[in-house]
Amino acid sequence: MAERFPNLISGTASQPADARWFESRNPANTNDCLGLAIDSDAAEVARAVAAAQVAAAGWAATPAPTRSQLLLNVTAAIDEHRDELAQLMTREMGKPLRESVGELTKSIAECRFMAGEGLRLPGETVPSERAGFWAQTVRVPIGPVAAISPWNFPVITPLRKIMPALVAGNPVVFKPSELTPLTGLRLAAIMCDAGLPAGVLHAIAGGRDTGAMLVAHPAIRAITFTGSTAAGRAIAEQAGRRLARVQAEMGGKNPAVIWDAPDLADAARQVVAAAFACSGQRCTSISRVITPRNQVGHVEAALAHEITQLQPGDGFDPATTLGPLVSADHLERVDRFVQRAVAAGARLVLGGSRIKHAALKHGMFYAPTLLGDVQGVMEIAREEVFGPVLCVMPVDDFDTALALANDVEYGLAASIFTQRLDLAGRFVDTIQSGVVHVNHGTAIESHLPFGGVKASGLGPGSVGTTTREFFTDVKTVYLKYG
Repeated sequence: MAERFPNLISGTASQPADARWFESRNPANTNDCLGLAIDSDAAEVARAVAAAQVAAAGWAATPAPTRSQLLLNVTAAIDEHRDELAQLMTREMGKPLRESVGELTKSIAECRFMAGEGLRLPGETVPSERAGFWAQTVRVPIGPVAAISPWNFPVITPLRKIMPALVAGNPVVFKPSELTPLTGLRLAAIMCDAGLPAGVLHAIAGGRDTGAMLVAHPAIRAITFTGSTAAGRAIAEQAGRRLARVQAEMGGKNPAVIWDAPDLADAARQVVAAAFACSGQRCTSISRVITPRNQVGHVEAALAHEITQLQPGDGFDPATTLGPLVSADHLERVDRFVQRAVAAGARLVLGGSRIKHAALKHGMFYAPTLLGDVQGVMEIAREEVFGPVLCVMPVDDFDTALALANDVEYGLAASIFTQRLDLAGRFVDTIQSGVVHVNHGTAIESHLPFGGVKASGLGPGSVGTTTREFFTDVKTVYLKYG
C-alpha cells in the first residue's frame, strides 16, 4: 500500500474523508510508486485560504526582524534535511542526485539572503513641501499569496516564492506541481516544523483545476507562478479581472552566440552544461547556438564531443549526468518536436530518439540530441521544447546573429562567447533578455534579480531585492508636527 502524503493546513495534516488521491511515480523507473497526494477540491482550497486570512493580520504585525530570524531558523532546518530532500527530489523528478544536491545548496544560499531582507525592507523619508511636516514611505504586506510551482525545480522554485512572501509579512498557500507533489509537501512540513506560526504557510496538492481555484479565490491578493507561458497568460488574465497581482516566470528559447570564442572547447562545455542540465527541462536551458557559417563545423564538432560524454541513467547512479524526462507524455512531446524539425530540413547530428537500453526500459529516457542547419523560421528554433535538444544555427554576419537571437517571443536568458569586446558590448546592449552572460553559461547568483522580458516574465524578478516590489505595497505617510 503506497504511503499517503496529506495536505498541510495551519501546520497540521489535512486529508478529507472524501479526498481523491493520485500517484507520484519515479520517471527513471515507473514501476516505483513513491506515494499518493490529494487532488484538492474547492473545499480544501477554501480551507487553506481561510486559514491564511486568519493568520494575515498577526503575521503582518510581527516585526520584520523577527520574521527574519524565524526564516533563518527555517533555512537551518532545510539545511538539516538537505540529503532527504535531494534524494526525494531525484526519485520523484528524475534529475541526477548531484544536481539535486546542487539545487539544495543553491536554495539554502538564496534563503539566507532572503531572510536578511527582513532587516532591510526600505522606505524613504523625503523633504515635505510644507513646513512642520514629515513625509515618508513605508512598505506593508499585501495579504495572502498563492504560490504555484513547477516540477523541474521542486525545492528552489517554491522557496523563491515562499521565502520573499513570508519575510514581507504575507501568509502563503502553496501548490506544488502534480508531477512532484511529495517533494513540495515534505518541504512545507519541514518549514512549518521549524517554528513558523500556525496559518502562515499551507501546502495543498492538486492539478490544474486546483491551481485555477486558488487563482480565482477572492481573498488571494497576489499569485506568484512559474511554468509555461500559456499557463502564465491564463493566470494573468484570470487574476486581472479581479485586479490581483501576478508574478510569472515563464518559458524561454535561450540563445548562445559563439563568435570567435576565446576557448571553443570551454565554450562548448559551458553550453552543453547549460543545455542538458535537468535533461534540458529548464526555462534557462540554452537551446539555440548561433555561430558564423565559416565556424559552424568546428562549433558542431566541439558540441558533439561534449554531448557524447553525457551518461544517461538513474539519478542515484554516481555516473549519471543525464536523467529521464519527467513523464511519458513529455517524452512523446519532445520526440514529436525533433521529428518535425528533421522533416522541416534540420540535420540530425546526434540523438533524436528514445533510449532503448534494456537497463533503462522502465524510464523516460531520451537521447541527447544535436540538430544542425536549423533556420530561424523553423518551429524547433521558435518554440520551447523543454528537453535535451540543442540546435545549431549558422549565420553570415553578427547583425544577423543579433536579429536571430531576438526573433522569438521569449526573453529570459542569453549568452555570448567571444574574445571581441566590441561584439560583447553590442550583444549586452541589444539582446532582449532579462539575464545576459558573457563567456559564461546561464547560472545565476543568489542575491541578484532573476526574471525575463517579453513572454518570459511578468512582474518583478523572483530573486534578490526586486522581490520586495512584488510582495509589498508602498504606503505614503504625512505627519504634521508643527
